[in-house]
Amino acid sequence: MPCENSARKRSKTMAFRCTPEEYELIANMAAWSGMSRQDYIMARLTGTEVTVRPSSRTQRALRDSMKGLAERLLAVCNQGNQRQFDEKGIYYLHQKGGTL
Repeated sequence: MPCENSARKRSKTMAFRCTPEEYELIANMAAWSGMSRQDYIMARLTGTEVTVRPSSRTQRALRDSMKGLAERLLAVCNQGNQRQFDEKGIYYLHQKGGTL
């Protein structure tokens, strides 16, 4: 049996309305972070850092997505472009005859 509100640390209830899209976004963000919706909303409202802890399925999807992006970027680099490095070792892509 749940305890009475007077015995709770968080004894006050707040409610708000949102669109179905906003609800899904909040629910997904909370799920991705591994937090309850209540804890996620409280962390966001108070400025507490929220660390996302993705599942292994999410990690694989992200890895595959990044691999595809890297392959496309490499293809662009190989299409007559050359790499130029700045003094910090960061490279920028420059098209022959001008900047991309």
